[in-house]
Amino acid sequence: MCIRDSMGLYLNMEVVACTSYDDAFNVQDIFNKDMRKFWITTGLFPQEMLIDLHGVHNVKEIRLISHSIKRIRIEGCMGSSPSSFKIISEEEFNDSPSQLQDQVIRMNPPENLYFVKVVILSAYDDFASVHNITINQFLSLIHISEPTRPERISYAVFCLKKK
Repeated sequence: MCIRDSMGLYLNMEVVACTSYDDAFNVQDIFNKDMRKFWITTGLFPQEMLIDLHGVHNVKEIRLISHSIKRIRIEGCMGSSPSSFKIISEEEFNDSPSQLQDQVIRMNPPENLYFVKVVILSAYDDFASVHNITINQFLSLIHISEPTRPERISYAVFCLKKK
């Protein structure tokens, strides 16, 4: 599925493997902006999904919109085949039984990755769902001018650009 990244480029991302399958809850729906479509786990944990970025991409942050996830781990692969992963982040989400969880996981420093593995380690209920995953889709600080005066006190203009 082609998705526009923060630089206006298209990422051809797809889930190439997952540990839970249901015809009614297609794992590719995690890239859809329609929150009524989602991927749901079975009642056993951990649950995993492997996302192929179809080329190397500088991953700065991953946003997950989900329900009932308690603990999650993000792993990344810097090689062109999904064989060697390193743990990038492990997070615990707050329980929000009446609404979707909206979490941003920032890579510090950013990682050049071919593959991203999302591992749901535990959930607040028997089942957890992932409604959307986006990569690098947030505001950033961009320098748009040089200092305005040559004196000792000078100014620079910055603005926030929505990605």
